[in-house]
Formats: sequence, C-alpha cells, structure tokens
Amino acid sequence: MTEICLGFKAFDAHELLCHFVAQQAGLYEKFGVQVKLLDTNFVPSESLPDTCFQVACGAALSGWLQGAALKVVLVATDKPLFWLYSRSEITEITGLADRRIASYPINAPPANLLQAILTQDGLQGEQLRIEAARDDVARLGLLMSGDVAAAVISSAMPVELVASKGFQQLIFFADRLRVPTTGLAVTDSLLRTAPEKVALIVNIFQQSLSLIQSDAELLQQVLMKYFNF
Repeated sequence: MTEICLGFKAFDAHELLCHFVAQQAGLYEKFGVQVKLLDTNFVPSESLPDTCFQVACGAALSGWLQGAALKVVLVATDKPLFWLYSRSEITEITGLADRRIASYPINAPPANLLQAILTQDGLQGEQLRIEAARDDVARLGLLMSGDVAAAVISSAMPVELVASKGFQQLIFFADRLRVPTTGLAVTDSLLRTAPEKVALIVNIFQQSLSLIQSDAELLQQVLMKYFNF
C-alpha cells in the first residue's frame, strides 16, 4: 500500500474535486494508494513532510517565487475560480475607489490576483482598501451587513446563493487571468527520490479529470456528497 499526504488550502470543489472523484471511482483502491488529507493553512511550508502532495497550485507557485523548492507536476485548473461581488449600486470597478473590499489574507494568491486586476483597471495606491477576512462566510457577511462595498467569494460558496442576495458580480477572475490554481505540486526532493510515486498520483488525477468530463452521474454524486452542491 502506497501512503501519501494530500495537502489543501480550501475544502472545496476547486481544490479537491479530483481527489474525491478518484476516491469515489475506486481509483486509489485500484492502484493501492491510501490518502490522508491535511489542511496546510496552519502548517508552515518548511514543516510539511517532503512526501506531501499539494493541490493548491496557486499557493505552491507563490511559495516557489519566495524560494520554496516546489514543482507543479499537474495542472487541473488554470482558471482562478473566484468572484468579486459588490453592493447593487456599484456597477463599475471605479466605484470601489476608497471603498472597503473584503478579500483573502495578504500574500494569499486570491488577494494578489485581486490587486493585480484592480490595478489593471486603474485603482492604485490609497484608492485600494483591500482587507483580509477569514473565509467566504465572513466576507459575505461583511457584504450583507454593509460594512464593505465588495467581497471576494470562492467556489465554495454557490454563485446562485450570492446572486440571490442581490449583489452585483463585478469580476470573474477567470475572465481576466489564466494561472495554474489547482492540480498537484510536490517538493523537488520527492520528485527526485520517488518519481514513480509522483507519476502514480499524477496518473490517478489524470484519470479523475477524464471521469469529471465523461461521467456526469459520478460527478454529481461527488458534488452532493462532499460539497453539498
């Protein structure tokens, strides 16, 4: 039995769909793999086991830019599945100048992507009031209470739910940027010492991606069972 650690940043379909489709379809069992999920939000990168695979490729790329010895070995999604919603009266990006925006913690990939997009649209310096909030629930709550003018929402929150509150969708990040956000990333050490293990997990995820495209019934089962969609 091959045992692996699979680290994630967000327990949502964006990051973990491939994993749970593989599990539901019996791919791990077929190839003799046992997976332990690990929330890596509270574990320093240097403290993660060298044998840990990571599905948050955006975070892995950010770590690589800061000197971490990481490599993305599979891209499952190259479209950032994040949305910027605003209060209904704000219909243009320029309407967010000097207004509070609830986002992710500083240096988290979604926060960096948001700043890049808003800067492209002409908001700079003191015009940007991007503030960190813990999660989608907090960000949506701040928007509903009127404490912020806009909020970044991830794929963990159904877009239909947010739209039903009457908020304006200002930006879908994937319309503006293409960057690997989920898939598989590993340490240089793991790739060097256990290439066969890396190849095995990549193969399982590739088969999972094929099932996501071809088996609508399986996909719906996974979305309902693990993500309440």
